[in-house]
Amino acid sequence: MKLTKEKLWELKEMYENPFNDVKDIANKFNMDVQQLYNFVHRKGFVIGTLQEYGYQKCSTCKKILEANSENFYVNKNYKNGFGYECKPCARKRRMKKYYTNKGEKNE
Repeated sequence: MKLTKEKLWELKEMYENPFNDVKDIANKFNMDVQQLYNFVHRKGFVIGTLQEYGYQKCSTCKKILEANSENFYVNKNYKNGFGYECKPCARKRRMKKYYTNKGEKNE
């Protein structure tokens, strides 16, 4: 597949933005997803990370949120300084653990 410089640059910009869906990009350039992956791999394009844009994905609910102390608990053990779960998911997990353990102690 041959692309003009402008189309190639547009493909690079779209592919490296982590908020774009790969299926939408493939449809825009009349390729299937596997062809797109093969093409961009040969060209050396890399999907950008959410952290570069100041965002983080919750590992539990899979929502993409701003990486800040309002959305994630601070945890200096991780590279970006925030935990892997958003605050609501972490609360749910801790409360479930609390009530599970509370029931075991009463018996």
